[in-house]
Amino acid sequence: ALTRQINALLAAGLPLALLPMAAKELILRGSSTSLASGQIRYHYTRRLLISVVIGVAAIASSVFVQQTMCWLCRVPFRSTFGETFMWRLSYLQGLPEQERTAFLARISAKAADPIMTEALDALNQSLDHGEKWTDMYLFYKIDEILLRSGWHEMQHRTWQIDRKLNRIATSVLLSGDPHFLHAVWTDFVRWPSFAQADLARTPFELTDWLQTQLPIARYGRLRGLASFQHEEGNFVAVWKRTPYFHLFDGIPMLEMVYLTMTLSGVALIGASRDGATAAGVSYAAGLAIVAIFIALANCGCTFFAPRFYLPVYSLLQVAMLLSASLTGNVLIKRCTR
Repeated sequence: ALTRQINALLAAGLPLALLPMAAKELILRGSSTSLASGQIRYHYTRRLLISVVIGVAAIASSVFVQQTMCWLCRVPFRSTFGETFMWRLSYLQGLPEQERTAFLARISAKAADPIMTEALDALNQSLDHGEKWTDMYLFYKIDEILLRSGWHEMQHRTWQIDRKLNRIATSVLLSGDPHFLHAVWTDFVRWPSFAQADLARTPFELTDWLQTQLPIARYGRLRGLASFQHEEGNFVAVWKRTPYFHLFDGIPMLEMVYLTMTLSGVALIGASRDGATAAGVSYAAGLAIVAIFIALANCGCTFFAPRFYLPVYSLLQVAMLLSASLTGNVLIKRCTR
């Protein structure tokens, strides 16, 4: 949870799907005066408030659990968003030397931290020399500098690393750098091409990858797990030979957006004066918009990979099924008249 703060957007953003109907109620609040109609008038507003309270409670509970676990394990509590963001910085390797140097100099000046400045300068020199991009370069470089400066206790050193990486991430996000924005947009226009099979493949690939890392000391405690008693490449082979994981192979998420729009349009045309249908279409549209917002946030915060878009896929799937049920309900009513 400490490295997946982006998931908090799901709890924070999901209530927005209820916002259009609640806003409509508030705008039209003077249309009736009776108590009964007043209760009906604020029906969607109450739903929105309840959803907001639940979302805030979920986020607060998550943070509380994290803080408690950190306290029990004697680990300083902090966000590790900066570690995730390091992968997003890979776009720097494609920049002209002069522009990259100027950009990193601006980030260093804004940070006003000698350790961060030294790490960013080292990264720039590494790229100038044509060295291969390393996603964890800044983490290990800051760790090296801190160790050299007398920070020998690993937990506190890691705490300092995360704090400095968070500052770098914040500075880049707020910089408005056109190259950064272009990198984000380039990924954003690609995510709708992911299919369900792409999302299903990632856990199998990562399990096989983790098995190759077991000789490293930090992963030593995982060696006895049953998952790692197979030969290398076992789980990708399982993914390839299991038909269930390929049911919707080749059907991108974008198709669900098109289906949601089409089915919602049919439902509205068939029951234009039905308040329940209008509310359902509003919910479906809201879910799709929240999904797109989460996709954009993912593109801005880390590298491009299918596994980050599972919540997006789920939201679009629910929106599509909701619009399909609304259309089916309208057609059934038409046929039974």
